Amino acid sequence: MMWFIKYLILIPLGIIVVVLSIANRGAVTVSLNPFQDSAAGTDLAVLSYSVPLYLLLFGFLLLGVILGGLGSWFSQGKWRRKARENEHQASRQQQRAEEAEKKARDMAPDHDNNHPLLPVAKA
Repeated sequence: MMWFIKYLILIPLGIIVVVLSIANRGAVTVSLNPFQDSAAGTDLAVLSYSVPLYLLLFGFLLLGVILGGLGSWFSQGKWRRKARENEHQASRQQQRAEEAEKKARDMAPDHDNNHPLLPVAKA
């Protein structure tokens, strides 16, 4: 059943990605030089690249997903630390309970018929 849901989501998503890629396959120029003066006629292509628009869109989408995941991971750090502390505390309490149980068993008298406080009826 899980594979059906996975394909129910992935197949339409794949179709959307292909359609967007075909629709936005035109090349765009990305210039990383803020001081380039295109009005003056100097064409310094030192830091400019020509890439298809869909690569730019998907690249920034991927960058946003990664940055959002990192931001979420860092903001939840206090909760992960608290969970680790609670896990250690629960482990210590479990160990103390097991030690107390063992101590109580060692201190308890045997449950044989030879109990010293109860009279034994002889037949």
